[in-house]
Amino acid sequence: MATALGLSRNPYFHVSHGFAADPDDALPRILSRQRDQDEDTNHDSRTWHLIATVLLPFAAGIGVAWQQATNGRLRARVGTPLTATLMNFITGTVVLAIAAIVHVSIAGAPRAVPSDWWLYLGGALGVAYIFLSAALVSYTGVLLLALGTVVGQLAMSVVLDALWPASATPGLWQEVLTVSLAFLSVAVAAIPWRRMR
Repeated sequence: MATALGLSRNPYFHVSHGFAADPDDALPRILSRQRDQDEDTNHDSRTWHLIATVLLPFAAGIGVAWQQATNGRLRARVGTPLTATLMNFITGTVVLAIAAIVHVSIAGAPRAVPSDWWLYLGGALGVAYIFLSAALVSYTGVLLLALGTVVGQLAMSVVLDALWPASATPGLWQEVLTVSLAFLSVAVAAIPWRRMR
């Protein structure tokens, strides 16, 4: 009868000597299996989160290096970094405008615009960064420019983490060690080794 009802195939129901096992055993088994499934799901989620936090910045770094190289070549051809800066921000404005239109059509317009003036300094700093990188990359090369940029970012990151600490912020000694190693890498790349031979 149990087979006819499909109960013998149920992992939480088994038949012993023609009688159904104690149904009270089924609930702990169900909860245990559900807990195992939740743990597997959480583990997979943490794994993908770790992969994303490593690969996405890596991909962004590749894009920045490519941008610096192409900006330097454009600057060398036209004779001024202003053209490279202008082209970067025209392209960025078009892409952001399309993204904003799509976002507003899906999620709606923002309720309020931030009133803190310093939040809008990012655009001006971005213009200065593109201008300076386009002007300097033909003299420093992409590697040294990238290393110098990373050192500046790391040094400022230590200050910002001290002012506005985040939940995943590493300890102060780890940040200082990271910045020190970055400074060392810049020194190794900047020293004219050929002249020392």
